[in-house]
Amino acid sequence: MSEYQMHRDPVFDAVARREANERRRQDWLAKQAANDAIWRASPEYRQMRRRKVQQAMRKVSVL
Repeated sequence: MSEYQMHRDPVFDAVARREANERRRQDWLAKQAANDAIWRASPEYRQMRRRKVQQAMRKVSVL
């Protein structure tokens, strides 16, 4: 530790922590978006949506 690093600057630490958290959040959001795109392109997703639409249509026809 040099003489200039004897005391850590709490403001700098807070800013660095905030920036690191924001970077992690952006990485996480990008990963989630990619996972969502994969899920929406899957046949399981289409089947689930079709089932939900059919259930909704059944409820509407009962009313």
